Amino acid sequence: PTPAPHDYQVTAAGEFGRVDQPKAPKFTMRSKIKDPADREVRPGATAYSLGKASHRGLMTAPSWSMAPRGSGIPKPPQQPGPGEYMQPSTLYGSHPCLVVPGRVPKTTSSRDPFKVEERPD
Repeated sequence: PTPAPHDYQVTAAGEFGRVDQPKAPKFTMRSKIKDPADREVRPGATAYSLGKASHRGLMTAPSWSMAPRGSGIPKPPQQPGPGEYMQPSTLYGSHPCLVVPGRVPKTTSSRDPFKVEERPD
């Protein structure tokens, strides 16, 4: 049968590293170099005056205004608008061109908008 990986002798007693390694590996690390940006003079954290500034910007009222309406724009003409005159309708039979009997009875009494009828329980 074939030997398993743990059956091989890869280290020697009292020796550093592998059997086929003549001496210990030699690695060196140099010292940390100085950052040139550290020589730059910068203000400290408390050297600033924030005033009315926050993380969302300055806390001031908007500093814009609206221009007045231009004098070159003419005013709209005085004419009746919607609801100023009655529209003829076939609902009450008052259309001038279409002869249609009214669909709802004509009432002469006005409705009271504030009258509330009680509902029976």
